[in-house]
Amino acid sequence: MGELEDLDKDLSVLKQEADNIDPYRYQKRRRMIYAILTGAGLAGLSFLALEMVKQTRNPCERVVNYFCAQDKASLNCQTYLSVFDESEHDTSPAMRGELRAQCDTKIKRMLEEEQIKIP
Repeated sequence: MGELEDLDKDLSVLKQEADNIDPYRYQKRRRMIYAILTGAGLAGLSFLALEMVKQTRNPCERVVNYFCAQDKASLNCQTYLSVFDESEHDTSPAMRGELRAQCDTKIKRMLEEEQIKIP
């Protein structure tokens, strides 16, 4: 009879341990990992889209916005307004590209020499 009682105890302990086991634990963990990865992927995609939109902006427009925000009557504002207009409406694509490259160089030079970051 003692063996049967021991087996009953062992069986009840095993049933209790089995009740404590969550059969969906790994499924829950996998879903959580997928949710985190999806969120990170969407955040990265959003960042990439915003950077692409930012890069397509005309650099001359950025320079004009910076100088004209300080003083609309300033010489830099008036000069870069005309440069911006030419960079948008010039008939030659090569000339428009050259003007945009000059504005991009101006942005980089201001960052390096004067530590001014143009948004």
